[in-house]
Amino acid sequence: MLASSGISTARCGFLPPLVMDPSNSQTLYFGTHKVFQTTDGASSWTAISPDLTGGCFSPTAFCVLDTIAVAASNPNTVYAGSNDGKVQVTTNALAGAGSAWTDISNGLPPRTVTQIAVDPASDRTAYVVFSGFSGFVDTKGHVFRTKNQGNAWTDISANLPNIPVNAILVDADLPGALYIGTDIGVFATFDGGVSWSPFATGLPRVAVTGLTLHRASRTLRAGTYGRSAWDAPLPAVVSPTLMYYLRRDANSASKFGTISSSGAVNDQFDAGNDFDALTFTTTDVGYGPGLFYYLRHDASGFSTFGTISITGTVTDRFGVGFRFNALSFSPDDLGYGRNLFYYIRQDTSGWSTFGTISTSGAVIDRFGIGSNFNALVYAASNVGYGRKLFYYLRTDPATGFSTFGTMSTSGAVVDRFGVGARFDALTFTHTDLGYGHDLFYYLRHDAGNGFSTFGTIASSGAIVDRFGVGFRFNAIATGSP
Repeated sequence: MLASSGISTARCGFLPPLVMDPSNSQTLYFGTHKVFQTTDGASSWTAISPDLTGGCFSPTAFCVLDTIAVAASNPNTVYAGSNDGKVQVTTNALAGAGSAWTDISNGLPPRTVTQIAVDPASDRTAYVVFSGFSGFVDTKGHVFRTKNQGNAWTDISANLPNIPVNAILVDADLPGALYIGTDIGVFATFDGGVSWSPFATGLPRVAVTGLTLHRASRTLRAGTYGRSAWDAPLPAVVSPTLMYYLRRDANSASKFGTISSSGAVNDQFDAGNDFDALTFTTTDVGYGPGLFYYLRHDASGFSTFGTISITGTVTDRFGVGFRFNALSFSPDDLGYGRNLFYYIRQDTSGWSTFGTISTSGAVIDRFGIGSNFNALVYAASNVGYGRKLFYYLRTDPATGFSTFGTMSTSGAVVDRFGVGARFDALTFTHTDLGYGHDLFYYLRHDAGNGFSTFGTIASSGAIVDRFGVGFRFNAIATGSP
């Protein structure tokens, strides 16, 4: 059945764009020199834009739309790009023929727009890629990003070679990850375009014209010009249903790994030596979104603050001082500013101090809290003691007995209840991972052999060992809120 009623193809590309609204399978968009919309599964179509190209129509210049992108987070936002370098956007696409379009091409190269991709989480963030070569009619790159719906564009081509880019894919599950199909294969960035590298060993150096992601299996599929389709596995993502740990072997080498609530414990990669604390945030605080942050110490007890990516990149950022042993993060302003890391450090007598770290390198002691504090986690929700509190573990060095308590940034430090012997690490999530909502998760170790056990703490005082995980586990974080 022909499903083109209402479409004028007087000026239409050889392979015109046809896309579906991710939130409504009955709404589709088709591009000629205009954008056509159907809201009834292609039974009928309506033009919802004027000519969105530069208007050229001659035997040597034939301006048409090459790409249309619908925002997954807002079906009213639709971007379109043409083969003469025009990029336009509407924020009321569902108004149909009443849609208003804005030319947002300023700052972009006057070359063929090959694809537009919208960030799955924000309709204001979009990526545009271009064909052609820089150095002839312009000196700009091939990959551009906007974070304000096209009011300004940033060239994120970085170290890419000067080659046409034909396709772009935003990884919905790995913050900062983008994949592009070029005339010489696939390139990837895992830091939002700061740097790029060839991706997918074994893929021939051939023009890649299309990319798609199978999210369930984390598989990237690349369609090529003349060399069929190719699959490549993508990096693992920070899962909201897993716990992430650090453990030390007998030689102090630290391993980074995962714990599932079903009991599966898997080392993922080597991190380095003598790592003490771990926390995670999706917030980009200067090094990229979706990173783990750590504390580690050297032989003198001096501590370093750094980042770990889920793909295994471990980077020291700066030194912070001596004997830092606990770390947490809060995006909220708790009196010292937004997006800060909070630490506990101990002096040689065991006295603990609470303070803040900013990614600019400012490390500030805030107040003393008591002796022998060894774990810290922030919870914004009220789990029985109030909102926006820190929760801690402290351990008596004489008996090994651990106590769970709360701390506010006003300086109120309150022991709540004893939890048992030799508790080493603490994290929190509102998400139900199989044991209930709003639980704290801990690691504790045996006295004799250092064997570690994973378990849960409820704010009511219920402490439950869940299963053994292995030897010398000393830090834990969750990827879920």
